[in-house]
Amino acid sequence: MWVYHGTEVSANSTNGIWLDNIFFPTNSKLLTFVESPDNLPLSFSLFQNYPNPFNPSTIIKYSLTEASSVKLLLYDALGRKVKDLFTGRQNAGVHEINFNASDLTSGVYFYSIEATYSNGTFKKARKMILLK
Repeated sequence: MWVYHGTEVSANSTNGIWLDNIFFPTNSKLLTFVESPDNLPLSFSLFQNYPNPFNPSTIIKYSLTEASSVKLLLYDALGRKVKDLFTGRQNAGVHEINFNASDLTSGVYFYSIEATYSNGTFKKARKMILLK
């Protein structure tokens, strides 16, 4: 498989398409066009929330390389679950949640993701600080 990242494409309606110096006949059944989604992430990730420290809201961002069942949870400094931030199925891509912690007290919290996909499970946790 090859991918062309350039600008020199010309079409000749009777013969085919020239891409740089490579000719693709238009009457060939091998010539196909496949559209792929732009900007799909290359790896599962859980990013650091921003801003951090925060008051009272912050953005939590994460990426999925394929459709997954996602659990995004919030824990206090003692490891007790405080909130379910998101639970459900999501498509591949970069996702973000605007988390408002106005009902919580100042302190250190941890947020974690568990994404279950076709080849396994991605798990990651990060620390955030709420300063009121």
